[in-house]
Amino acid sequence: MNKRIILFALVLLCLLPAGAELQARVIDLRDSTTTDTISADKIIEAIKVLQDTSDVLRCDSLIISGKINISGSGIDTVKCIIRFSDSEFSDDFTLQNTGGQVNFSSCVYFERTIFHGNVNFSKGIFHDNAYFDDATFSHGTYFSKATFNCNAYFRGVIFKEGVRFEEAIFSGDVYYNSAVFHDNSVFISTIFSGETRFYIAEFFGDAYFRETTFSGNVDFENTDFYGNVSFEKGFFSGYTNFSGVVFFHEIYSTSTIDLTGAKFLESLNLKTTSFLQNCRILLEDIEVRNIELSWLQLEEHLHFYDRNLGVIPAKRFDDINRLRKVFIHLENNFANLGQFEDQDACYYERMTIERRHANIGDWLLKTLLHYSCGYGVKPGRVIFTSFFVIILFALFYYLHGAIQERKFDDPALKSKKEGVNKDERNRWARFRDALYFSVNTFTTVGYGDWYPTAEKLKIGPGRFKITLPIRFRTLAMCEGLIGWMLLALFLITLGRVWIR
Repeated sequence: MNKRIILFALVLLCLLPAGAELQARVIDLRDSTTTDTISADKIIEAIKVLQDTSDVLRCDSLIISGKINISGSGIDTVKCIIRFSDSEFSDDFTLQNTGGQVNFSSCVYFERTIFHGNVNFSKGIFHDNAYFDDATFSHGTYFSKATFNCNAYFRGVIFKEGVRFEEAIFSGDVYYNSAVFHDNSVFISTIFSGETRFYIAEFFGDAYFRETTFSGNVDFENTDFYGNVSFEKGFFSGYTNFSGVVFFHEIYSTSTIDLTGAKFLESLNLKTTSFLQNCRILLEDIEVRNIELSWLQLEEHLHFYDRNLGVIPAKRFDDINRLRKVFIHLENNFANLGQFEDQDACYYERMTIERRHANIGDWLLKTLLHYSCGYGVKPGRVIFTSFFVIILFALFYYLHGAIQERKFDDPALKSKKEGVNKDERNRWARFRDALYFSVNTFTTVGYGDWYPTAEKLKIGPGRFKITLPIRFRTLAMCEGLIGWMLLALFLITLGRVWIR
């Protein structure tokens, strides 16, 4: 070990007068070297000498050669302030003693520091602020089970390989603004007690926040996720902001955003969130006060997990009870936010899916509701269906001569329009009369100038016609009944939409 570093620190300590109050001094290791390079052993010895003091160990703008590993060095609590701003570590960096835990009582500064090797702060305890702004981690980075009792700053940090923060505890605010995660990032079971900010961060690998606790507000605004993201069983006490976030997978054909079992005590903001390409969103068993998004954002991306088939679209999911629970939760959410068009669209999609899996009886009923009124949320379909029924019955009356006028002198037949032959005009007149009768019957007006004959319905060509035990007046009664039902359905559907 180089004794010059130790002697240099001891001399500065001895310069204090006897009985004088100990004050913090700056120990700059750059003064002990003629170059910008210093060995890792000198750094360890300096920390060992100053660990029980309130001095500042300054190692800014240095290149540290060799591995930093304090295991077996006897260092367990470091009271001095450590500064490695703008420095560069050429090899692995491990601040773990034999017991696996080191206490940092004062601030630590690693701003704009470059780590070329693996970095291990696992189980470390940071009692004061920790600064890692704009640092670069070239290989694996470990903060597993680390404890940050004050604020932690990782603004602009770059993690080129995987980083692990699982079971870490952040008691203060945490800032990952503009951070870049090039590989997988693990925050499983991590506790964030203060404000958590990932503003404009980028996750190029998968991000795991499973069973993570966020006690303060969470801000992911304008963050890009290029891989899978899991917030499964996460707990969010404050407001959660995902506005402007973009979810898509750059490498694989699909990406999954898993919110299964997550609990949000406040609102979840997804208003301007973009789900691109084949993103799959899992919302089963989610508990949330309000989800601020539109059905259009979610429609093509809502998926469910099947034990045998994996993650599949909602339209192909067979467990109706599980599906209905999620859809009803979304419908109530849209209703609470006053987004009634989204509520109707979500309800319509649920009923459409349920129809495909219904038994024959329910399928027939749901099919009728589907095409006639859109399950009560599309009044325009009632109008279209009404016109279709009127035209259909009018054609039937026309082709079968099923109606008769009480007065047989038709003024329309007494005048002949120039350029139209009599037979053609008779056909048009007969269809017009059939349409007139069909409208009167459908609307149950019934002026009485036309009436259905008592003849029975005959179908089939020529001499092969078959007489059915159905009279034309019975069919007219059926049209009147259908018309009454459709008119009532239109009023109910229209009223339901307008009243809201």
